[in-house]
Amino acid sequence: MPRRVAWLLVALLCGCGSFEPAHDQRITPPSSYEVWWSRTEACSGLSGDFASVQWFTVPGYSFDCPTGKCVGRWEGRHKIYLAADWMHDALRVRR
Repeated sequence: MPRRVAWLLVALLCGCGSFEPAHDQRITPPSSYEVWWSRTEACSGLSGDFASVQWFTVPGYSFDCPTGKCVGRWEGRHKIYLAADWMHDALRVRR
């Protein structure tokens, strides 16, 4: 395998493990988020531990993410990133 291809594979594998948008800031979720969480659980039939989720906001209307531009993204098991302009929009937060 040519050296250049080997380095490309290493770079791709290292970059696939995590995602953190630029300028994100951890927040304490507003109390409305827990209400929205409960409603989403009721509709979906799924459940999860709200207290284990870490919430982050990213300045602006959207942010770059692996799938393009995002207004929100669930990453891994316990991180949710939201574009700041959508933080109080129940539809966006609940998706």
